[in-house]
Amino acid sequence: MSARCRTRLSLVVVVLTIGVVPALAGSAFEDQFEDARRLTWSSETRAIGIARLRSLVEERPGALSPRLELGRVLTWSRDTREEGIAIIRALNFERPGDPDVSETLAEVLSWDQATRDEAVWRLRELTDAHPGRTSARLRLAEVLSWNRDTRDESELIYRAVLEAEPDSVDARVGLARLLSWRGELEASEKTYLEALHRKPGDPEARSGLAEVQSWTGHALASLATLDGLPEDRASDPSARRVRAEAYASLGMPARALAEYEAVLSSRPDDVTARERIFALTGRLQPALRFGLIGSTERGDPLTSKLERLELPTVSYEWHPVGDLQLRVLASHGIYDNARGSTSKLAGGVELELPIGRSARVASSLMAHDFEQADTEWTGGVECRIRPLDRLILRVGADRELLLSSRLTAVGEQIDGIFYGPVLRDDLFLGASWRLPKRWDVRGRYSLSSIGGTNVQNNDRDAFYFGFGRSFELWDVRWRAGYSFFEMSYDLDLGGFPLDELGGDGVTSRGVGGYFSPFEFRNQMLHLDASWSGNDKTHFFAGGAIGRQQVEDTESRDFGDTSTSSELLFGWSWRVTDRVTLRGQLDRHDVLAAFDWTRVKFDVVLAFP
Repeated sequence: MSARCRTRLSLVVVVLTIGVVPALAGSAFEDQFEDARRLTWSSETRAIGIARLRSLVEERPGALSPRLELGRVLTWSRDTREEGIAIIRALNFERPGDPDVSETLAEVLSWDQATRDEAVWRLRELTDAHPGRTSARLRLAEVLSWNRDTRDESELIYRAVLEAEPDSVDARVGLARLLSWRGELEASEKTYLEALHRKPGDPEARSGLAEVQSWTGHALASLATLDGLPEDRASDPSARRVRAEAYASLGMPARALAEYEAVLSSRPDDVTARERIFALTGRLQPALRFGLIGSTERGDPLTSKLERLELPTVSYEWHPVGDLQLRVLASHGIYDNARGSTSKLAGGVELELPIGRSARVASSLMAHDFEQADTEWTGGVECRIRPLDRLILRVGADRELLLSSRLTAVGEQIDGIFYGPVLRDDLFLGASWRLPKRWDVRGRYSLSSIGGTNVQNNDRDAFYFGFGRSFELWDVRWRAGYSFFEMSYDLDLGGFPLDELGGDGVTSRGVGGYFSPFEFRNQMLHLDASWSGNDKTHFFAGGAIGRQQVEDTESRDFGDTSTSSELLFGWSWRVTDRVTLRGQLDRHDVLAAFDWTRVKFDVVLAFP
């Protein structure tokens, strides 16, 4: 090789060394920077990512990206926020015209109420200097949307951006979020859907839509929307928060608690998550309930009149695994009429378990030990299926004691012969449907078989239908509605052994009215209300009035009608975080046969 060739080869090597080696070094630096950034995205590796960013800043003090990112990440925690803001302010002083630094500084300043006005001022200056910088205009609109007084201006900015850039997903998401905060939920949902139509995988649009769906009572739809999030965003705190709200509304507090705890692990300063965790922990705590139930039915002292006192009633409730709820119950009951007094001991267990998101199974089993009769077992199983957010279907079977008289409740000794107790075996179907505009419809149909010792077996079918509308007035939640109830039996009063047990429940107060009318019909208008006195007290009340008809052996005519009425008042007082008192008073006058007054009182003790 000639000397000239060797000289040219040396020059090529020098040129490559000068050009390629720094480029490779720069590429390696950028790779290290991206790795450090990714580590900060997870709470588990954030400390490692911050340490690597500090090393990169020390390695290249003049590089903008590592310093800016380090300052931004440090602002995510209250413990290091002041240091992060100081770093970004220093960069802004060094590079006063850099829009990236100015926008980042305004963003982190907006997070604190004390510096939010400065953030707005800086964003206004930035958008004036760079009218085409869409990210700054959207940032300004977002910050303005946080204050009720500046939301109109925020909306104008969002709509101006959309006019200039009709396909802007970020502007649509911001506008949809603002509309939801205003309570314009239908418009918000429509806007979120428009954003997803343009970008189906957008995580902000999906999270926002899921939040609005949760607020409007569409928990299943909300969870389905969140299922479409990319894997790296499914565990984002905002997505977890919405998922937790949906699970809580579906009656799955353990699942909701797990989501809120994940939110708090990544955002230790999240006050809302702490409050929700406290409330959900209270729902999941074991609770011991002591109470009493007292009732009286007016009527013939020897037949239909019944004085009942259950004291004490005791139950212990806990969640042994996840959202499985178990309850053990026991009670001692005393039943009086003119023939004397008798008693009953009862005990059993209830459980309720969600199956997936759309189904729930509840079952119970109780043993009743009578003073004058053999032990009887009652209980049942019910499956509630939610195929749609607003529709719940119920199907099940149960076996219950009739509490209409002492004969049906615990049995009666008459002229040396023991009658009762009487049990009813039911198969039932039901549905409830929440319609738009706060309307609701409910229905239930049951087929029953009734029987007891020395009492002729009977069959009954019953149908209930009701609808109503909820509204708010004077800080009170009201519901006005209508109900229709009809039942019929196969046998008339011949099902009872003695004439003295007769009575149609209309002209005379006898057992017939609540055991075997051929047909009974009741229509009522209802008005219910619930309100809170403060954060520890809650009240509810209701009333109804209607007309009823009955046909029985001794009834004159099914066309004869009489008035029916109901009254209800209840309250709840959370004395401490561990102690709650509850009370309820009911008064029913639905034919003579169902004429009764009942009082309930409970003391609930929660355990840590």
